[in-house]
Amino acid sequence: MLSDIFMKKDTKGETSEINTQIKRLENLSISMSNLIASGNSDKIMHLEKIRKKIITDIISTKKVIPSEHKDAFKNLIHLNDKIINEMRVHTFDLNQHKTTFDDWNKAFAQSIYKRTKYAKCGVFIGMSGGYDSGAIACELTNQNIDFTAYSISNVEDETVMKQRKDIVKNANLIQLEREDFLKARKFLKDNAEEYYLNFDNGEKDKYNELIKEENYNKTRANDLLKIIEFRKTGQIVTDDNGGIGCSHICSLAKQ
Repeated sequence: MLSDIFMKKDTKGETSEINTQIKRLENLSISMSNLIASGNSDKIMHLEKIRKKIITDIISTKKVIPSEHKDAFKNLIHLNDKIINEMRVHTFDLNQHKTTFDDWNKAFAQSIYKRTKYAKCGVFIGMSGGYDSGAIACELTNQNIDFTAYSISNVEDETVMKQRKDIVKNANLIQLEREDFLKARKFLKDNAEEYYLNFDNGEKDKYNELIKEENYNKTRANDLLKIIEFRKTGQIVTDDNGGIGCSHICSLAKQ
């Protein structure tokens, strides 16, 4: 077997641990090949995780594999990589045969219940004027779950936020002042990993709709163009207003 090639004895004549690892790797490769051939993909991902861990252990071991056997070893650890290029783990049924949102509503309600039933600390959400946080706040309220909502109101639709405050028992509408904004930004700079954001937050659609108007607001249009160009340059996450606002909200909730 290939494992015999890689068997290495230490100075005491004992078989090295790498032999056992390679035997396990061989058995896993055979099992995975059989599963692929039979079309049984249920266990493949689990076996693949084990296989990768063994490979990592072999590579990180201090015992050296003889140079004349390295190519064979490489072929062994990549055996199933050649077979598995793309594997469908689950096929979703995308045929639209339902005519109501009843099942979705039940699943959404269950997801809220599941995440709050055994909560060991207070529940809070960041509540904007959008649909997603509004739906979460609505369902939390429907289930009589005690929670606190925080909103930075000076960047949201005032009418919508007032309506939500009337419904949500513990709603805090915050005016984010410059001092708090800079403090939250500094916290992110000091504690968060940097990465570049390159996304369209709806500005292009807003701009295209705006310029269709006969006497559109050119100042507003120029502001949107500036934002669009800024997005293209790759805004970093710690400079994102949403991230900074979320940092401030979390600091309040933590208190």
